[in-house]
Amino acid sequence: MTDRVPENLYVGDLVSFPGPWSFQLGRAGIILVSDQELEALADPDKVLDLSTTFDKREESLRQVCEKAQARGCRTLILAFDHFFKQYRPGQDTPRRLMPDMPEYIERIAAISKFAAGYGLGLELSLLSPLEIGSAYRAATGESGLWMHYREGRRDPATGAFSVQLWRHSRWCNNKGPIAVEDAGVRVFAFAERPIGGTPYSVVKPEATVEITDLA
Repeated sequence: MTDRVPENLYVGDLVSFPGPWSFQLGRAGIILVSDQELEALADPDKVLDLSTTFDKREESLRQVCEKAQARGCRTLILAFDHFFKQYRPGQDTPRRLMPDMPEYIERIAAISKFAAGYGLGLELSLLSPLEIGSAYRAATGESGLWMHYREGRRDPATGAFSVQLWRHSRWCNNKGPIAVEDAGVRVFAFAERPIGGTPYSVVKPEATVEITDLA
Protein backbone atom coordinates (compact mmCIF):
# COMPACT_ATOMS: atom_id res chain seq x y z
CA MET A 1 0.00 0.00 0.00
CA THR A 2 1.25 3.45 -0.89
CA ASP A 3 0.53 6.51 1.18
CA ARG A 4 -2.45 8.47 -0.11
CA VAL A 5 -1.99 12.10 -1.01
CA PRO A 6 -3.80 14.16 1.64
CA GLU A 7 -6.87 15.97 0.38
CA ASN A 8 -6.64 19.75 0.24
CA LEU A 9 -9.71 20.25 2.40
CA TYR A 10 -11.03 23.78 2.87
CA VAL A 11 -12.82 24.32 6.16
CA GLY A 12 -14.86 27.42 6.91
CA ASP A 13 -16.42 28.54 10.17
CA LEU A 14 -19.52 26.37 9.63
CA VAL A 15 -18.97 24.22 6.53
CA SER A 16 -16.18 22.15 5.00
CA PHE A 17 -15.74 21.73 1.25
CA PRO A 18 -14.27 18.30 0.46
CA GLY A 19 -13.90 16.80 -3.01
CA PRO A 20 -16.33 18.09 -5.65
CA TRP A 21 -17.92 20.56 -3.23
CA SER A 22 -14.75 22.64 -3.40
CA PHE A 23 -16.00 23.85 -6.79
CA GLN A 24 -18.61 25.85 -4.88
CA LEU A 25 -15.92 28.02 -3.38
CA GLY A 26 -15.67 31.55 -4.73
CA ARG A 27 -13.06 32.31 -7.37
CA ALA A 28 -11.64 35.50 -8.77
CA GLY A 29 -11.10 35.75 -12.49
CA ILE A 30 -9.31 37.67 -15.22
CA ILE A 31 -10.38 37.22 -18.84
CA LEU A 32 -7.74 38.16 -21.41
CA VAL A 33 -8.52 39.09 -25.02
CA SER A 34 -5.04 40.00 -26.29
CA ASP A 35 -1.34 39.34 -25.78
CA GLN A 36 -0.92 42.96 -24.75
CA GLU A 37 -3.03 42.34 -21.65
CA LEU A 38 -0.97 39.31 -20.67
CA GLU A 39 2.21 41.34 -21.08
CA ALA A 40 0.75 44.26 -19.11
CA LEU A 41 0.09 41.99 -16.11
CA ALA A 42 3.87 41.93 -15.57
CA ASP A 43 3.23 45.24 -13.77
CA PRO A 44 0.76 44.25 -11.00
CA ASP A 45 -0.23 47.89 -10.47
CA LYS A 46 -1.10 48.65 -14.09
CA VAL A 47 -4.86 49.20 -14.42
CA LEU A 48 -6.41 47.23 -17.30
CA ASP A 49 -9.80 47.16 -18.95
CA LEU A 50 -11.15 43.77 -17.79
CA SER A 51 -14.75 44.34 -18.89
CA THR A 52 -16.85 41.30 -19.78
CA THR A 53 -20.04 43.33 -20.35
CA PHE A 54 -20.76 46.88 -21.47
CA ASP A 55 -20.34 47.89 -17.81
CA LYS A 56 -16.71 48.93 -17.50
CA ARG A 57 -14.44 47.03 -15.12
CA GLU A 58 -10.95 48.48 -14.75
CA GLU A 59 -8.59 46.91 -12.22
CA SER A 60 -4.96 46.00 -11.72
CA LEU A 61 -3.70 42.52 -10.90
CA ARG A 62 -2.99 43.67 -7.35
CA GLN A 63 -6.52 45.00 -6.91
CA VAL A 64 -8.02 41.72 -8.21
CA CYS A 65 -5.89 39.70 -5.79
CA GLU A 66 -6.62 41.97 -2.84
CA LYS A 67 -10.38 41.69 -3.41
CA ALA A 68 -10.11 37.93 -3.82
CA GLN A 69 -8.18 37.61 -0.56
CA ALA A 70 -10.76 39.74 1.25
CA ARG A 71 -13.55 37.45 -0.04
CA GLY A 72 -11.73 34.35 1.15
CA CYS A 73 -11.05 33.04 -2.34
CA ARG A 74 -8.33 30.47 -2.89
CA THR A 75 -8.23 30.53 -6.70
CA LEU A 76 -7.51 33.05 -9.44
CA ILE A 77 -8.82 31.97 -12.87
CA LEU A 78 -6.84 33.27 -15.83
CA ALA A 79 -8.33 32.52 -19.26
CA PHE A 80 -8.20 33.82 -22.81
CA ASP A 81 -11.59 34.39 -24.43
CA HIS A 82 -11.74 36.00 -27.85
CA PHE A 83 -15.48 36.63 -27.47
CA PHE A 84 -15.10 39.41 -24.90
CA LYS A 85 -13.01 41.64 -27.20
CA GLN A 86 -16.30 43.25 -28.22
CA TYR A 87 -16.37 45.00 -24.84
CA ARG A 88 -12.78 46.28 -25.12
CA PRO A 89 -12.23 48.55 -28.14
CA GLY A 90 -8.81 48.36 -29.78
CA GLN A 91 -8.02 44.85 -28.50
CA ASP A 92 -8.85 42.88 -31.66
CA THR A 93 -5.31 41.83 -32.56
CA PRO A 94 -3.86 38.44 -33.65
CA ARG A 95 -2.39 36.25 -30.90
CA ARG A 96 1.33 35.61 -30.74
CA LEU A 97 1.62 33.95 -27.34
CA MET A 98 0.17 30.48 -26.86
CA PRO A 99 0.18 28.26 -23.72
CA ASP A 100 2.84 25.90 -25.09
CA MET A 101 5.36 28.69 -25.74
CA PRO A 102 8.19 29.48 -23.28
CA GLU A 103 7.38 33.21 -23.44
CA TYR A 104 3.80 32.51 -22.35
CA ILE A 105 4.85 30.11 -19.59
CA GLU A 106 7.29 32.65 -18.14
CA ARG A 107 4.56 35.28 -17.90
CA ILE A 108 2.06 32.87 -16.36
CA ALA A 109 4.67 31.76 -13.80
CA ALA A 110 5.23 35.39 -12.76
CA ILE A 111 1.49 35.96 -12.34
CA SER A 112 1.15 32.73 -10.35
CA LYS A 113 3.99 33.74 -8.04
CA PHE A 114 2.39 37.13 -7.41
CA ALA A 115 -1.07 35.63 -6.75
CA ALA A 116 0.44 33.10 -4.34
CA GLY A 117 1.38 36.02 -2.11
CA TYR A 118 -2.35 36.49 -1.54
CA GLY A 119 -3.00 32.81 -0.90
CA LEU A 120 -4.35 32.24 -4.42
CA GLY A 121 -3.66 29.25 -6.65
CA LEU A 122 -3.86 29.70 -10.41
CA GLU A 123 -6.49 27.99 -12.58
CA LEU A 124 -5.90 28.06 -16.34
CA SER A 125 -8.24 27.38 -19.25
CA LEU A 126 -6.24 25.34 -21.81
CA LEU A 127 -8.80 22.92 -23.16
CA SER A 128 -9.00 24.07 -26.77
CA PRO A 129 -6.84 22.38 -29.43
CA LEU A 130 -6.82 25.73 -31.22
CA GLU A 131 -4.72 27.10 -28.37
CA ILE A 132 -2.05 24.41 -28.06
CA GLY A 133 0.40 22.94 -30.51
CA SER A 134 2.00 26.03 -32.06
CA ALA A 135 5.30 25.63 -30.25
CA TYR A 136 5.34 21.87 -30.95
CA ARG A 137 4.92 22.48 -34.65
CA ALA A 138 7.61 25.16 -34.67
CA ALA A 139 10.03 22.70 -33.06
CA THR A 140 9.12 19.53 -34.99
CA GLY A 141 7.35 20.59 -38.18
CA GLU A 142 4.54 18.19 -37.31
CA SER A 143 0.89 19.07 -36.88
CA GLY A 144 -2.49 17.44 -36.68
CA LEU A 145 -4.58 16.60 -39.74
CA TRP A 146 -8.33 16.99 -40.17
CA MET A 147 -10.00 15.04 -42.99
CA HIS A 148 -13.12 16.25 -44.74
CA TYR A 149 -14.80 13.88 -47.19
CA ARG A 150 -17.87 13.38 -49.27
CA GLU A 151 -19.05 10.73 -51.70
CA GLY A 152 -20.99 10.92 -54.94
CA ARG A 153 -22.03 8.70 -57.82
CA ARG A 154 -19.72 8.15 -60.78
CA ASP A 155 -21.04 7.45 -64.28
CA PRO A 156 -20.11 3.79 -64.94
CA ALA A 157 -19.74 4.44 -68.68
CA THR A 158 -17.81 7.73 -68.80
CA GLY A 159 -16.35 7.94 -65.28
CA ALA A 160 -17.76 11.45 -64.88
CA PHE A 161 -18.65 12.65 -61.39
CA SER A 162 -19.27 15.87 -59.49
CA VAL A 163 -18.77 16.30 -55.73
CA GLN A 164 -18.87 19.62 -53.87
CA LEU A 165 -17.16 20.42 -50.56
CA TRP A 166 -16.68 23.50 -48.44
CA ARG A 167 -13.04 24.60 -48.40
CA HIS A 168 -12.18 25.50 -44.82
CA SER A 169 -9.73 28.40 -44.51
CA ARG A 170 -10.34 29.66 -40.97
CA TRP A 171 -11.66 28.24 -37.74
CA CYS A 172 -12.64 30.24 -34.66
CA ASN A 173 -13.84 29.61 -31.14
CA ASN A 174 -13.47 31.36 -27.79
CA LYS A 175 -9.69 30.99 -27.97
CA GLY A 176 -9.55 33.02 -31.18
CA PRO A 177 -9.18 32.41 -34.92
CA ILE A 178 -6.71 30.01 -36.52
CA ALA A 179 -5.77 29.65 -40.17
CA VAL A 180 -6.32 26.21 -41.68
CA GLU A 181 -3.73 25.12 -44.22
CA ASP A 182 -4.84 23.08 -47.22
CA ALA A 183 -3.01 19.73 -47.22
CA GLY A 184 -4.39 18.75 -50.61
CA VAL A 185 -7.23 16.77 -52.15
CA ARG A 186 -7.31 13.04 -52.91
CA VAL A 187 -9.99 11.26 -54.92
CA PHE A 188 -10.90 7.57 -54.79
CA ALA A 189 -13.30 5.51 -56.86
CA PHE A 190 -14.85 2.49 -55.20
CA ALA A 191 -17.56 -0.08 -55.71
CA GLU A 192 -19.82 -1.07 -52.86
CA ARG A 193 -22.01 -4.11 -52.63
CA PRO A 194 -25.01 -4.76 -50.37
CA ILE A 195 -24.73 -7.42 -47.69
CA GLY A 196 -27.74 -9.67 -48.12
CA GLY A 197 -30.25 -9.73 -45.31
CA THR A 198 -28.79 -6.60 -43.65
CA PRO A 199 -29.12 -2.83 -44.09
CA TYR A 200 -25.34 -2.59 -44.67
CA SER A 201 -23.01 -2.39 -47.63
CA VAL A 202 -19.39 -3.44 -47.96
CA VAL A 203 -16.43 -1.95 -49.86
CA LYS A 204 -13.57 -4.38 -50.35
CA PRO A 205 -10.05 -2.92 -50.34
CA GLU A 206 -9.36 -4.27 -53.83
CA ALA A 207 -12.47 -2.43 -55.07
CA THR A 208 -10.97 0.97 -54.18
CA VAL A 209 -8.77 2.83 -56.67
CA GLU A 210 -7.17 6.25 -56.29
CA ILE A 211 -7.95 8.51 -59.26
CA THR A 212 -6.51 11.78 -57.94
CA ASP A 213 -4.37 12.28 -61.06
CA LEU A 214 -7.42 11.88 -63.31
CA ALA A 215 -9.84 13.98 -61.29
